[in-house]
Amino acid sequence: MSVSQSLSKNIDVDKKRLLAFVAASIILPNLFIFLAQLYFGFHRSYINLDYLVALVIASTSHKLARVTGIMIFIMVSIADYVLILLEYFPTLSLKDIPYLLGFLFSADKVLILLSFIVLTGLTITIFLCCRLTRKISITEPLIVFSIFMFCHIVIHLAEPFDTNLIKNKITESRTAFFVANKDRNFLNILNADVLYESPWQSAIQPWWDALNEGRGLNEKLLLIVAESWGEPNNKAVQEAVLQKLKDKIDHFEFFKQGSFQFLGLTVQGELRELCRLDTTSLDLREVKTGFQQCFPNQLKKLGYETHGVHNATNFMYGRDSWYKLAGFQKTYFKENLGISRQCIPFDGICDWDILPVLRKQLAGNEKIFSYWVTLTSHFYYAESDIHDGRFQCADYDIPKGDACQNLRHQAQFFDNLAEIIDTPEMRGVEIIVVGDHVPPVFGYQDLIFKRENPSSRKADVAWIHFRIKLDY
Repeated sequence: MSVSQSLSKNIDVDKKRLLAFVAASIILPNLFIFLAQLYFGFHRSYINLDYLVALVIASTSHKLARVTGIMIFIMVSIADYVLILLEYFPTLSLKDIPYLLGFLFSADKVLILLSFIVLTGLTITIFLCCRLTRKISITEPLIVFSIFMFCHIVIHLAEPFDTNLIKNKITESRTAFFVANKDRNFLNILNADVLYESPWQSAIQPWWDALNEGRGLNEKLLLIVAESWGEPNNKAVQEAVLQKLKDKIDHFEFFKQGSFQFLGLTVQGELRELCRLDTTSLDLREVKTGFQQCFPNQLKKLGYETHGVHNATNFMYGRDSWYKLAGFQKTYFKENLGISRQCIPFDGICDWDILPVLRKQLAGNEKIFSYWVTLTSHFYYAESDIHDGRFQCADYDIPKGDACQNLRHQAQFFDNLAEIIDTPEMRGVEIIVVGDHVPPVFGYQDLIFKRENPSSRKADVAWIHFRIKLDY
């Protein structure tokens, strides 16, 4: 008698129930994410073993164990999606997710649709898996569990467990990944100081140096934090993006450009530049101290008039509160700019309609510091917001997709900026433009942009620094 025949006599195995459990624990929970992975290109193993463990518990005959297993399965499902989100926004703290959900219905319609699809897929998966395991005995789950755990151990003996974002492509425990990386910045859920010294380079370091060394600053300063402006690997691409601006090089006293690494979200990019700070929370409404040394506060002491501008609503990231604490005497948001035309991201004012506002602020002889964080180039880089067809992705072998759309938006922004260079109000203005963070792009198009290494989320943001001549 063979071993298999002996086992079949002693173990009651129902093939249909066995297949049902494989479908419930391996195929269904991972299939939806796998299909999304093929399209979006995020990094996750094909099989998350946490589902298997949860459903083994749910398949027992004891009612409390079954309920416990189902609850674990639901938590594992939610955690799986959250960890994918955190791969694209690595500095995001778990406690910030409920806060960001408050902006969901003012976000782009595509993001709302994607959120609905994820929620629907999650609900269907949980429902079907619970139904399929209802009449399964513990025998089949233990067989499947033993087989997969054996394979998992063999795989990781051959290739040691890697805590980088690119994982073994077959099996993985996402819970183990969470535990192994619990001390990383992007999962910091401890009660640390909300504001702390930024570890990142700042594009306005020359202005900080002038302050610290007591050297005079230009009387008209404009800082623009450009939404999702990264540094392409192909230098010719960035030159094409900046072409219209650099065509006016004879109008500038100097022109410098470069890039540096950064990992964070928009508000962190703002704090990096304005205050040389970073934050453990995205909701800064309740933070009342820590902004005293911010750049606008320093300029106020020197007699500058300070203006802060953003195209979207004032409550996003608590800007209505911390902008004033950082030293902006006048703040301008969607609510008080008086501009009715809107673009797609968060139904905000279009970037090209903000430029006349800045030009007006910089008019006159007063010492002025104007600050603007742009919006229209926000993910998902809406086609309907692009009216400038100058930049052609095909010229640089960039396929259609998120990266291409982002670069078209950036080229359009700099073309619009170039248009106001010749106006009288801009004479003598010193300008720094810097990206807030690397552009979020799905699929493997993110490799178009310069980063620390192919598996790292640390990527370069671009910057330029120039001063317009008084006479040309």
